[in-house]
Parts: sequence; structure tokens; C-alpha cells
Amino acid sequence: MTRYSNALLPNDGKLVVMALDHGQLFGRLYDRARDPRPLLEAAVAGGADAVISSFGIFKAHLPVLKGRVKTILRLDGGPSRYLEQWPHYTEWHQLYDVPAAQENGIDAVIVMLFFGGAVEAATSRILASVATEARKVGMPVIAEVIPCPGPTIADPYDPVVIGDAARYCFELGADMVKTTYTGTPESFSAVTKGCPIPVGILGGEHSGSVRDLLASVKGSVDGGGAGVFFGRNIWQRSNPVEILQALRQIVHEGSSVDEALTTVQSI
Repeated sequence: MTRYSNALLPNDGKLVVMALDHGQLFGRLYDRARDPRPLLEAAVAGGADAVISSFGIFKAHLPVLKGRVKTILRLDGGPSRYLEQWPHYTEWHQLYDVPAAQENGIDAVIVMLFFGGAVEAATSRILASVATEARKVGMPVIAEVIPCPGPTIADPYDPVVIGDAARYCFELGADMVKTTYTGTPESFSAVTKGCPIPVGILGGEHSGSVRDLLASVKGSVDGGGAGVFFGRNIWQRSNPVEILQALRQIVHEGSSVDEALTTVQSI
């Protein structure tokens, strides 16, 4: 199967990304994200390949990352948690554009696609528009696709649904997909084999042990995954630098979970 390369990916085609764009929807809900600078410094120290963040954070803190870690700007957004709850949105909009990313020295952009949700059509239009615009200047586009539970999606972790969602993003023009892990290497392999662009997994809420977290990463990589896009599962822990180093060992070096755990002092 053809694999599409882009300037965001290291030579091995794998990626460890720290996500720090939660404030756009959730405000100060997450204590450790209130001052973003130490978390951005942790991304550098831990060897993250890239950071996803908001226009405001990059505007204030881009020098911390520039030349050290690649940057991915979130272009879209919706209502705050005071109006609607994730992921049951009834409206979603493109807030920034590719020229704004270029003007600010950003390396790539990311947009959401709420698969099966009320805003599926709106987010599809946003992805298609951004992909068209980004292709003109050679900027990679990541689609973060979330299957939304509802009448047509009984189980948002169903590998068939996640596989269809990932393929949908490829068809609309994404260069890479960020989506949910299906739970096993075998089921995730069905997702990656059906999607001709790299597919990485999201982390979601901070939950479970470090071992469980690393096991999901190992399973996704063994299933053909291209790496991780983790936020709270990195910076809501007391040792984000060590977590990033452990993620790098699995994603880039092919280490086992036990080998990666030797990097983590506090489990």
C-alpha cells in the first residue's frame, strides 16, 4: 500500500506529539495546563517530535519550541464547556487559516472531524477546505477524527467504525489521522491497512497506569500505527519528561513496554 510522506514526520515515519490545545474548549479546567510554558519546556526536554496547541499559546511561547520541536496549530473550535459538552456539539467552526499558520512559522495544522455526530458535515467541509488550502503551500494537515456515540454508532471503539472514520479523513485530503485506539494490535491493523496515510492514536482523559498507557502505545505501533498524540496522559502526570522519553522508546526505537518502563521513575 502506498504511504504518503510529509515534512512533519521524522525519517522513520513515526511521531510522538504532545497536545496542549485543551484550553480552547475547557479553559482552566486542567490545573497543570494553567501555565503552559513549563509544559512546553517539558516537551522539548522529553524529546517530543511536535506539539499541538492554540494560536494564543503559540503567539506567547513559540520561541520555546522553534527549532527544537515542530508545531501544529489547531485551526478550529466550538462552544466552551459552559455551553456544550464534548463531543456532542451542534456547531463547530474554522477559526484560523493556513496563511495565519504560515505567517507565524507553524509547521502543520490540525482540524477535528466528528464522525457520526451532528457536526459531521460541517467538520468535513472544514477539513476539505483546509486540505485544499494547505496543499498549495505544502503544509501537512492532520485530521483528528472522533466517532460519536449515537443512533448509528453504538460503540465508538468499534474497529470497523474507527477504520471507516480514518479512511474518510484520507478521502477528504488529510495527510495524517489522529484517532482512537481500538484495543488490540490486530483490530488496529485493520484500521491502518485500510487507510493509506499514517494513523496515530489519541490519549483522551488521564486514566490507568503508566504500564497500561505504554501497552496501548505498543499495541498501536505493532498494529501499524504511526505514533501518538497525547495530552493529559503526559502533562497531568508528575513526570511528563519521563513519559515522553518512554513513548519515544516504543514509537521510535521499537522497545518493549518493560524496556520503556525503565525510563519512568514514578509509575
